[in-house]
Amino acid sequence: MARFVVNCQRTFSECTRLALSDNVETGSGPIITRMETMQRSISWARGRLIEPDLADEMQDIISEFLQELRTLTQQQVGQGYRARQVVGRTTIG
Repeated sequence: MARFVVNCQRTFSECTRLALSDNVETGSGPIITRMETMQRSISWARGRLIEPDLADEMQDIISEFLQELRTLTQQQVGQGYRARQVVGRTTIG
């Protein structure tokens, strides 16, 4: 049990660190994938390796993190570079 929880803590810490970094090349896709994989692992481990209450608490924390990460990702996409459109000789945008 302890090893599973420690591994989850490490994964969460690493994903948090990556999400807070300014490295835009990697994007948030790999972070989201890792966190979703961890959620599935916790669902499997619930009642087998860890107490249901602890699993539920971990799931809640991960869900909140994913929601925040997806919101930030959508905001960044919405604020991304937009090329000007040229129609005839008139520039739009």
